[in-house]
Amino acid sequence: MRKALEKHMKVAGEPAGFLLAMFLWVRHLPYFSSKYAAIKSNVDMMFKLFDEQIRVHQKNIDYDSEDSTDIVEAYLKEMKKREHEPDFGGFE
Repeated sequence: MRKALEKHMKVAGEPAGFLLAMFLWVRHLPYFSSKYAAIKSNVDMMFKLFDEQIRVHQKNIDYDSEDSTDIVEAYLKEMKKREHEPDFGGFE
């Protein structure tokens, strides 16, 4: 994960990454298309890792415990606590 994040920050931190963030249409230009593909690939990989961590936590979580082992568990517990509130308590 750390290497993926470093790689992403290197590409996204370049001037080309800035332009892609500001003007998404430039991704269709030849130079920017490869930069966009790299950034999108990194983002997709990070979201896949996040989803995997959430699934692991959902399998092993103890909703009856007051303490949380990390931020993901705390967030899932808060979601569970507010699941019956209107608009899902802001967790839509």
